[in-house]
Amino acid sequence: MRGLAALALLAAAAVLAAVFLASRGRAAPPSDSPFAETTTVTLDGTPRVVYVADTPAKQAAGYMNATS
Repeated sequence: MRGLAALALLAAAAVLAAVFLASRGRAAPPSDSPFAETTTVTLDGTPRVVYVADTPAKQAAGYMNATS
């Protein structure tokens, strides 16, 4: 079970990295929200919404992996 959880965590990290890299070339409008985008990740058969920070500064501040 621990191996499955680790694999799911790695998959979620890969999705977050892909979303971040795909959005790097786009100019995002300024907002007060720390989250620019959301994506859905399935962990243990349950879909989860993952919020993605819109700037590296906000990612460094710890917004990157917040989920609902």
